[in-house]
Amino acid sequence: MINEFSNKSVCPHILVVEDDFKISLLLKSFFESNSFICSLAEDSEHARKLLEVFRFDLALVDVMLPGENGIELTEYIVHSSDTPVIILSAKKAVESRISGLEAGADDYVSKPFNPQEVLLRVKAVLKRSTQADIKCITLGDYTFDLNREELSKAGSPVNLSAADKTILGIMAVQSNRTISREEICRMVKTRGETITGRTVDLRIYRLRKKLKDDTQVPKYLKTVRGRGYILVPDEIEFVASEKK
Repeated sequence: MINEFSNKSVCPHILVVEDDFKISLLLKSFFESNSFICSLAEDSEHARKLLEVFRFDLALVDVMLPGENGIELTEYIVHSSDTPVIILSAKKAVESRISGLEAGADDYVSKPFNPQEVLLRVKAVLKRSTQADIKCITLGDYTFDLNREELSKAGSPVNLSAADKTILGIMAVQSNRTISREEICRMVKTRGETITGRTVDLRIYRLRKKLKDDTQVPKYLKTVRGRGYILVPDEIEFVASEKK
């Protein structure tokens, strides 16, 4: 299968908040077969914990959740992040859909739904919410081109292994955002590779040495204790998203 997101170093990461396990698994299977990464939460409490650790490209939130309902969770997501939200609601629950949109949701899908419709709506929201892509980043004397996956110094290519390029690409596309080891491992897996958390630590260490970044007090590839890593470039160059 051709990955239509292959021009972006990582696949979109979707959070599905749904207490019906069968629906959750259906959506997860469908998204992953269409080049997405998908995480599941059975209630708002679980979703909030995931949102503290991961950066999601979009959240699908069911209105009828145990405990804090989906409308309240949508308000939390909208006010605490830039993650777009699509709400899931029963076909006849017009008031819930309206409340969800008023809370800041970008769209809604009525139950029962066709997974293909959900996918199309997700793609549409992602297209609207993505104003620009990162073209390249500058780290001191080094520049990393995301499209070419090429690190250079003063115009001269710097030799990187395929695995190191993958890790740097993942970090670069989410510059200035903390990414957990688990999330890095899952993103790498979508590229056909398998690594562990310890391998991530080793790759980060090697990248720091390549970038002449102080391994004890790094300026660019920083460790966020208990959460993962964050890449802090000196400069980020954006390119407008291509219209399809």
